[in-house]
Amino acid sequence: MRSTSQATRAIGATLLAAAALSAAPVHAERAAERALVSKLKYTNFGGYVADFRAEYKVDVGGKKITCSLKPMKHVTVAVGESVSIDLTGGNWRVANKRQDVCLDENGKIPLRVEVWGRIGISGGPNQNCRKDKRLYYSPAGGTMAYQSRGTTAQKNRCRVQQWPA
Repeated sequence: MRSTSQATRAIGATLLAAAALSAAPVHAERAAERALVSKLKYTNFGGYVADFRAEYKVDVGGKKITCSLKPMKHVTVAVGESVSIDLTGGNWRVANKRQDVCLDENGKIPLRVEVWGRIGISGGPNQNCRKDKRLYYSPAGGTMAYQSRGTTAQKNRCRVQQWPA
């Protein structure tokens, strides 16, 4: 009987070791699902006018608060036009009047916070640009480019135009 239980333990240990080895590449793949960004860009190829904002969440006493950044001046993005939000500062304002929690002590968005874009379609639904590949703010990051197509009612979702380099 002992030899059977020893064999069972050996097989169990082997399976655990194999599972641990197979888990290692998953972490590498998850790292590839992340990118650092310093700018979000949106181009409107749809049959509507839209606006664009950057969003991120901050933790305030265990509660997640969504922060929105819009261009300093209200920008309506007509068909064929683009707008960019430079997350490092200068051309945006906190849209939801929560500067007290949305910005750090230097008036900047927190480093390494997950960010994404949101499109407001005139006469249609807002489109969340959050994708499976997560974007994190860093002044050294690249530009994430989004686009939309379609009409107010059909096929108007936010699409990736270009991932940051």
